[in-house]
Amino acid sequence: MAQLQNYAQQIAAITSGANATWIADDAKNATTNVSTLLADAGDKASSQLMTSHAGVIEKAVSALGQAIISNESAKELQTLANAAKDPIAKIADMIKQVT
Repeated sequence: MAQLQNYAQQIAAITSGANATWIADDAKNATTNVSTLLADAGDKASSQLMTSHAGVIEKAVSALGQAIISNESAKELQTLANAAKDPIAKIADMIKQVT
């Protein structure tokens, strides 16, 4: 049962990591930093473009980051499922023998 609890904790850790809010925060910071860099470099047209489209850029970067994290989380869950298959089957067999 301790092993089953361990699997549940690992699943919780993987799925909570997949729902991280830091991705959106990082996207906003990156967009702001690029806008500032362009403004400091004197590229007014690019800076104005970045400022006027900042929300769209942030959403795109955030969505891409979330997709990457979700994909990696899915891989981790698949690996965990493969590793847990036999031990969970043994637990199920043990329970059947007791009942």
